[in-house]
Amino acid sequence: MATIVPCLAPIGPLDPEPEAADNTGSGVLRPAPGQATITILLSTHNGDRHLGAQLQSIADQTDRDWRLLVHDDGSTDGTRAVAARFCASDERIEILPRLTNTTNTGSVAEIYLRLLAVVETPFFAFADQDDVWLPDKLANQRAHLKAAGLADGNRVAMVACDAQPVDDRLRPSGATVRRRQSYRSFAEVTLARLLMANPIPGNTIMGTRALAQMATAGAGRAPMHDWWVTLCAAAHDGLIGIESTGVLYRQHDANAFGTPPGLADRVRNLNRRPLVERTAAILKPVAAQAALARSVWPTPLVERHDKLLAAVAACGDEATDLRRALMTCWLLGAQLRPWPSHLALINGAKDGSDA
Repeated sequence: MATIVPCLAPIGPLDPEPEAADNTGSGVLRPAPGQATITILLSTHNGDRHLGAQLQSIADQTDRDWRLLVHDDGSTDGTRAVAARFCASDERIEILPRLTNTTNTGSVAEIYLRLLAVVETPFFAFADQDDVWLPDKLANQRAHLKAAGLADGNRVAMVACDAQPVDDRLRPSGATVRRRQSYRSFAEVTLARLLMANPIPGNTIMGTRALAQMATAGAGRAPMHDWWVTLCAAAHDGLIGIESTGVLYRQHDANAFGTPPGLADRVRNLNRRPLVERTAAILKPVAAQAALARSVWPTPLVERHDKLLAAVAACGDEATDLRRALMTCWLLGAQLRPWPSHLALINGAKDGSDA
């Protein structure tokens, strides 16, 4: 435990520190935490098996202007020791004290959204404990944000790369995440469709400081951090998609969240439970998140999107005509993907029968 203490960093304002000298023998000058321009947020829990590979892939990024904040959520294996080893050899890596008073103990979504409050750099990125980043991930994403005029991080926006699902030994497992979705291009990822489902994993996201500041309002209330962050960016017309793969997205039994299912998987899953039960399970977080947006987003933003937000939020109101609400969502472009699943819910909501 004593080896971890020197690496602990408080959750709060982060004061700039003098530039650190190279401590790797590589000849590369490593920026001190206060001088980094990307804050990488990583929450861990019992992930010692793959954490070292993820941390090494971050250390190997061609863009070295970053700091990594590691939050461990009560691991009982060697996770903290792995993190401490990297922390001791790289001044850009810090281990945070464990968050307390979380609404949901062990909630990955809440942890990440609360960690956004410490972001003072122009950009932030989410990292998972068991993936591997390709060397140019950060460089490519930063380049796209800068090309869009977002270098200062003061506008709400994010960029998402693609991810390649891999097995436990990093062997490719089927198509990339982007190709598994029923979207022909990233341009189809609109706010309306995002309100019904999120096709963008958090490990592919780099966002601006302004987005981090906005998204913290969802901590403890949003169902998933990456979904909520993506919604906030989309509401500001701030989504940027790049085709290149930046992440090897490891799939295994201990994943907190797996890769989004493909079209065939979702069609099969649609028929596994009675339709009324499926409708409630699908729409509960969808409606709750739309209602959350209406309550915490700035008034001008809510007014701009309120017709759409109100329609989706109504799907969770027991007193509402669910069929009418689903039809309204459909007409406004808020459709479950693939679209036959949305029509099935509309038909099921009419009389409550199974499909």
